[in-house]
Amino acid sequence: MTTWRAACLSACSSDASLRIAANGARSRSPRSCSATASPPAGGVHDPVPSPAGFYDTGDVPTDGHLVHSLEHGFVIVWYRPGAVTPATLDALRDLAGQHRWVLVAPRPSMDSALAATAWHRRLLCPDGADGPVGNFVAAFRNQGPEKGFV
Repeated sequence: MTTWRAACLSACSSDASLRIAANGARSRSPRSCSATASPPAGGVHDPVPSPAGFYDTGDVPTDGHLVHSLEHGFVIVWYRPGAVTPATLDALRDLAGQHRWVLVAPRPSMDSALAATAWHRRLLCPDGADGPVGNFVAAFRNQGPEKGFV
C-alpha cells in the first residue's frame, strides 16, 4: 500500500472508480470544457494551463484551464467555501505558497469539504485533513503525461 493511500484510510477516500473517457482524455479545445467528475481529474481541456497559486471564488480559472494544469503534473487542492475552517484556508494558502506545482481553488458544488486531484487521480477529504492532502501532493506532483512543465 502506498504511503498516501495508507494516510488517507482514516479520514479520506481515494476515488479508485474514477475513469476518464478515452475519447478526448487529452484533447485540447478552445471551446468551453465541461468535466464529468467534480472536481475534475482529467479530460478535454483548454489549450492554456492555469498557473500555480491560491485562488478565491472571484478569480478561479475555468475547469478547462485547471485540467490542462493537471496534464502538466500540477496538483489541485479544492475546498468547498463555508465547509472549511479559517485555519484550513490558512494551511492551504501556505501549501500553495510553498510549492510551485500546487493550485488551490474553491469548488462550491463539491460534496466533500476538501479534495485533491492529479492527472486521473482524486482524493476526497473532510475538513482538517491537511496531512493526507499533503501526502497526495508529494506523491503525485509532476506526474502528469506532460510533466516537467515547471
